[in-house]
Amino acid sequence: MPAACDGPNSPSSTALRGEDLPIQRCTVHKHRNLLAHAPKRLHDELAEDCRDMIYADTDAGVELRRKMLPRASGA
Repeated sequence: MPAACDGPNSPSSTALRGEDLPIQRCTVHKHRNLLAHAPKRLHDELAEDCRDMIYADTDAGVELRRKMLPRASGA
């Protein structure tokens, strides 16, 4: 199971660097970061896409939804 943290340089992730654990960014912070860099017109779409990705049933479903996320600077 991955260790969730606030980002690669957060105290929680720094403490885990010596461990052999996969690091996963906190989904709340990931969502906030996506919205902070996206135009307001895309916020609802991004929020829905993020939820679909987080709650996908399989790893393949997560990967598919991740690839479908619009680029914040594009779409």
